[in-house]
Amino acid sequence: MFRNCSTRAEAAKKLRFFILAAQANELKEFHACLTMLGNWSKYILNTFDCSYTNGYNEGTNSAIKVIKRNAFGYRNFENFRNRIFLSLT
Repeated sequence: MFRNCSTRAEAAKKLRFFILAAQANELKEFHACLTMLGNWSKYILNTFDCSYTNGYNEGTNSAIKVIKRNAFGYRNFENFRNRIFLSLT
């Protein structure tokens, strides 16, 4: 859809078209999606101006949280720390 666009203006035009088309259908299933797109469209379109994301950091934090849940009861922080470093390499 609009992720394949080469410019922000083109993506904004396609995103607006999608929102208007979905609103015209009046499907209740689209209501939450349209609300989300309306609230986040500015930030979604920012991806065309800036090529970097925080996806790596989010993935790392998620992996650490899983280890933390599974490692409940470690008596030694060094063991916990080593487990994190070992899994992220």
